[in-house]
Parts: sequence; C-alpha cells; structure tokens
Amino acid sequence: MREIKTPEQCVRSVMARLSSADKMAFASAIVIGLLAHLYAFTNKLYNYDELYNTPGNYGVGIENNRWFLELLGRFSSRTLTGSYSFPWVNGAVSILLLAISAMLVVRMFEVKSTLFAGVIGGFMVAFPAVTCMFFFMFTAVYYSVGIFLSILAAYFLVRLPKNIFANLLAVLSLACSLGIYQAYFPNAVCLCLLAVILSCAFEGKERKLSVVVLRGVHYVLALVAGMGLYFILNKVFQRVWATGGSMGSYQGMDTMGQITAGEFIDGIKLCYQSFFALGREGMLYLNPTQFVVKAFLIIMLVLVGSALFLLYAYKEDWKKKALMLLGIALFPVAMFLIYIMAPKAYVYTLVIYPAVFILIFFVVWVDRYSQVMERYGLLTSIMQWIAVVLSGIILAAYIWYANGCYMCMEYTKYHDMAYFETMVTQIKSLDGYTDEMQVVFIGDEIEDESHQMGGLIDKVFAMEGKSETHINSYSRWHLVTKYLGYAPEFGGYEEVQKWMANEEVQEMSCYPDDGSIKIIDDTIIVKLSEIE
Repeated sequence: MREIKTPEQCVRSVMARLSSADKMAFASAIVIGLLAHLYAFTNKLYNYDELYNTPGNYGVGIENNRWFLELLGRFSSRTLTGSYSFPWVNGAVSILLLAISAMLVVRMFEVKSTLFAGVIGGFMVAFPAVTCMFFFMFTAVYYSVGIFLSILAAYFLVRLPKNIFANLLAVLSLACSLGIYQAYFPNAVCLCLLAVILSCAFEGKERKLSVVVLRGVHYVLALVAGMGLYFILNKVFQRVWATGGSMGSYQGMDTMGQITAGEFIDGIKLCYQSFFALGREGMLYLNPTQFVVKAFLIIMLVLVGSALFLLYAYKEDWKKKALMLLGIALFPVAMFLIYIMAPKAYVYTLVIYPAVFILIFFVVWVDRYSQVMERYGLLTSIMQWIAVVLSGIILAAYIWYANGCYMCMEYTKYHDMAYFETMVTQIKSLDGYTDEMQVVFIGDEIEDESHQMGGLIDKVFAMEGKSETHINSYSRWHLVTKYLGYAPEFGGYEEVQKWMANEEVQEMSCYPDDGSIKIIDDTIIVKLSEIE
C-alpha cells in the first residue's frame, strides 16, 4: 500500500526543491512589501471607488469585459457573503501572491545570486503600480491574482515548453489574467521576450538560431491563444449573465483589439516615448525622484553597452546577437503594450505594472552576465556593484514614495471627515430640525475657497488613483452615510428637479456660505452650487 505523505513531509519536500535564491526572493518580497505598504495595511484608507463599492462589491466586472473578476467576485459573495476591504487581510494575501510571483521569476530565469533574487522580490512588491493597486484595497487581492496568473503563464511557457499540459495551463492562465485586468497581459509578453533575449545572449553555439526562433514563435502562438481564449470566454459569460453581449466602454477598454494603422504607429511611438521618459523626466510616478530618473538612465546605458560588448566579444555568433539586439529594441513595446492593445484606454500608474520588467531585465541580465562572462571578471564585478547600488536607490525611493502617498490619503480622509461632519452639524442645528425630514441636495460642484489643503503633501505624492479631496467625488455621499453614519431620507431625481424650480431655492446662496442650508416646507435644502 502506497504511503500518504504527512503535511510536515509535504512542506519539507517543497522546501527541499527551493534554492536559496528562490527563498530569498520570497522573503525579500514579504519584508520590502511590509516596509512599503504596512501603512496601508494598518490604516483604513479609501479612494473614490472604495467609498462607492464597499462593503460587498468588487468593482466593474463583466460590464468591462472582466469575466474572471466577475466570477471571482460571485464566488466570494457565495463563500464569504461578499467582497470586503479588510486592509490587513487583503494586503497580506496580495503580498503573498506577489512574493510567489517573484519566486517564479527567479526560478524562470535561474537566478543564482541570492542578493539579486532579493532585489527582484523587492521590485515586484514596491513598484509604484502596486502602491496604486493598494489605493483600491477592496480589489487588491483580485489584481494580485491577475499579476500572479500572467507570470505563472510565462513560467509554464519558458520552463516547460514541451509539456502540452503546461502549455494548456499557460493559455488558460493568460485568459483568466486578462479576465481580471486586461493591462496585465504584457507581463507575460515581457517575460517571454526576455527569455528569448537571454537565450540569444548567453546560450552558446550549441543552441542553434533556428531553435531560438522556433521557441519565440511558440511563445507568440501561446500568447495569441491566451488572448483568443479570453475573448471567447468573455462572449460566453456575457451570454450566461445576459449582459447583451456588448463590450464595456469603461476607461476605453472597448477599443481592445480594434486599432487602425495610424493608431498602431502612434502607439509604437508612445511606447518608446514612455520608455525613454523613464530616464529623462517624470513618467507616471514610476521614477518619482531625480535619483530614480538618473538610475533608469544608467540602467538603459548599461544594458545597451553590455549588449554591444557581447556582440563584439562573440562576433562568430553574430546572428543570434543581432536577434538579441532586436529583442532589446522591442522590449519597450512589450512594457507599454497597453497603448497598442487598447489605443483609447485611460493609462495611469495602475495600468503599467509591466514596466517593472525593465528593472527585472536589468537584474537578471547582470546575474546571467556574471555567470557567463567569467573571463571578464573586472567588468562583471563593476556591473554587479552598479546593479546593487542602483537597485538600493530605487527600492528606497519606492518605499519612501509609497508611504508618502498613503499619508496623503490619510490627510484627505481627515479633511473629508471634518468637512462633512461640519455640514451634518449645520443641518442638525437648523431651527425646527427633526430626524424625519427629507434632505435634498441642489447642484453638484462645491466651490469652497477655504477648503484648499487637500492631501496636504499631494503636490509631491500626486499619483493618480486617489484624490486630494472627495467633497466633489461621485461617491461623496457614501462617505457621509458609511463613515459618518448619517443616512436620512435623501431626495431623489424628481424631488431635486421640483426644488430646482422653486424661487426661494434659486435665491439661496451656495454652500458653505450663510443661507445655503434651509428648511422649506419641512424639507431640508442644501444648495451646493448654482442651478444651470
């Protein structure tokens, strides 16, 4: 009779298969992840979407062609009675998934240096796109699953290219990742392209050029199959959930897969402009300080310089080295592929997590360079020191910037609370007020010259995905009801239209000026702005 392993034996078996580099990547991701994001995990922060969606929702699902997000959300509703924004739980699960993803990357490219493995783990959890992800804490776990699945797909393709089952899992993982957040598809593209570049650069004559090209074709076919399966399943679930079978238009994602020749050319240009901006100026908060801008520039120069040196050192293998240079030239397109995937999409920091792979590329490149180019010991030692110093600068800046962004959110929260507490106090202080009166808000945009502090330090930590203030946010009344607990009967559309035509209301001043809140015919009127 075959023995069944005990839990302890299973754990020991898994640990025995992990290298010291694998373990370092995982441990580093946990530690650096906490350094960067513990503020968000131990405080209840919110942004405009969280106010609206919590408790119990998970954002836009099948309506925005995110069928797997919808599936996960429905599963969560059935098993956990809903999707909740528990900062510590959501944060811990997200960091755990990203740490496993970092370990997969280290194994995928057989990183030998434990130090560089730790750097990879740090980059994958401290990158600004992850900070932006935690602004949306209520969906952070789902986004982390999307990142994990995209990297898992690349892992199967790179490490197990001849395994049919692994390839099928890769295609399914890609489709599911796209079904959570379409912008994570380029993660797999970057990793597959990096695998081809490394093969051309460091695998000797024993690896024929034709074999490398076929491997690249294999990656492309698998990536296309994953995209195709995503569209097929999206149509299936649209019919199952009776959404009418239309593509959602949220953030321009309805343009995905639809592109003209002109838009394609513009998208290519934008990919390269965004890439070179990393080493020249601010680029969507991926390089939040001048130290980081200069670090990116040095990384680019080292990559290109060392690649050209390889071409010089191995002239006899020039065809593969030329293909290597072509792969490096295409890497910016892979990083910013979203510009081509959805030419009219709204692109901000959350969307461009794939840009982290220029940093991963650099670290993996230096690690492999040091293994293969042992005869150039001085050169490889200098490259390693450059990699360590630059990585330390970038990680320190990312940790610093993440904490600054979270502090901004807390200042915004304090200011929001104080603002609406004052409004509620004024309402309850009206002569003749009773708790049975209906409250009707007239107008939309509040113009208050005395309320200008916002997130206090948000001029520096201005990453999108959060707001300096929510007094004019689409979800502001959810703040009043959910955080302040003030939930009277609010007037609906018909009541608002009726009171807008009232002459006395038209003559009222606008909030927060005197006379902007009145009781008229047993109804509380709060005039926010002039009626247009």
